[in-house]
Amino acid sequence: MRGLAAAGIFRASADEIRATAENIVLVATFWLNFDAVRHGKSESGQPDVGRGIHQVMMLIAPFLVLT
Repeated sequence: MRGLAAAGIFRASADEIRATAENIVLVATFWLNFDAVRHGKSESGQPDVGRGIHQVMMLIAPFLVLT
C-alpha cells in the first residue's frame, strides 16, 4: 500500500495503511473459517474464496484515487 500511495493511486496516512494492512491479514487469515461458520458448505463443497477476496478489496477501495 505504501507503493500505491507513492504512485499516487492510494491516499492514506501511515496509520491508515498500518490498520488496513492489519485488517487485510485478519480477513485473509480467518476468512475460510468465518465462511464455513457463517454459510456452511456450498453445494460444491468448496469454500467461497471469491467472497473473501471481495471483502479484502472493500477494505482497500475507500483509499483508491479515481482519475
